[in-house]
Amino acid sequence: MSTNATPFRRLTGVGSSPTGTGSVAPKPTWATIQAQEPISISATIDGFWDALDTLALARFCDGLEPFVVESTLKGVATIAEVSPSTTPTYSLRNDYLEKWLVLGEGWTFFATRRRDQEVAVSISAATPELRDQLIASVRAKVTPFLVDKDSIPVSFWFFERSARITTKRVAAPSWTEIARNYSDTIRDHVASTIELCRPVGSGRLLLWHGPPGTGKTTATRALARAWAPWCRTTVVTEPESLFRSTGLLFDLLTAEPEDDEESALDDEIAQTSSHGPLPKWHLLVVEDADELLRSDARNASGQALSRLLNIADGFMGQGLDALVLLSTNEPLRGLHPAVSRPGRCLSAIEFPRLNREESQRWLGHAPPTSAIDFSLAELIAFRDEADRPSQPPALQ
Repeated sequence: MSTNATPFRRLTGVGSSPTGTGSVAPKPTWATIQAQEPISISATIDGFWDALDTLALARFCDGLEPFVVESTLKGVATIAEVSPSTTPTYSLRNDYLEKWLVLGEGWTFFATRRRDQEVAVSISAATPELRDQLIASVRAKVTPFLVDKDSIPVSFWFFERSARITTKRVAAPSWTEIARNYSDTIRDHVASTIELCRPVGSGRLLLWHGPPGTGKTTATRALARAWAPWCRTTVVTEPESLFRSTGLLFDLLTAEPEDDEESALDDEIAQTSSHGPLPKWHLLVVEDADELLRSDARNASGQALSRLLNIADGFMGQGLDALVLLSTNEPLRGLHPAVSRPGRCLSAIEFPRLNREESQRWLGHAPPTSAIDFSLAELIAFRDEADRPSQPPALQ
């Protein structure tokens, strides 16, 4: 690693506008810039990548191209597709990253392909008109990014030496697609929860419990899809680590999303909603939360349950617009009584097995066994078995 003194021309009056566009007042002439004494800016350069980043800033720092625009483009397979020139002045690439620097007459194009079909572009130019012309030309080459209606961005929080979060698109059905999978006794209750446009009352906890295979996870994905316009969803894969620390909770609930999938979804919602973008709530999903919720949870998990319940109806949850969905296979009688205290739950639903009549309606014929009730997982297995083609007889 080395630190090099990189000479740039001195230019007074160079600043940055709130939109990130550099500006100069008054506009200098070339003769004026040449008359300025060069200054040295220390830059730590650790190989080619840092060197290229430094070169991309040179004309801006010299004042030759003080007008800048930055943009992230989706659906771009290669930088060449959007570059003003098909031949870069400099380029670097490895297995995960590619960068182009193109130096034009009065403009600089700098692009980074960070992930598959995503390119971050920076353009500096001598005039704002040239800058706007160039970025318009670049954007015109990009096919508009279409949000997949059947999937949503979901974040996953985990702890690996430190708190980490990653966001993926997850298939999420609409409620109308899956309503038939649930017992008549809870269908309306689940639907009314999914159709909420904001929490009603003071409760911030959703407690969904019932035997394994009764569709709790699928209903959770449908809920996340329906709530996406006003609520971000984060699946907490290691709740014992998250709820042991107030600091980790605050960091998670107050952080701005960094993933562009969520930004694309927010942009689409803003464009289609007559009310514009809506303030985001935060839904924390904890699946199989048996350890946290069992009747001896306070002793077994320390203060984790207390912090979780503070989000449900304490200062933390009210101040941070946060909700928590807990799913468990434990029966209600085995859960800590504080969890289901009146007024604490926005939604408390027991997901039962389907009775024989409901199962027959779901299958379209009588179930193949004499059991009195069935889980959704069992019915799906029956259906798939019936649909499987029979094996031809073995050759003798």
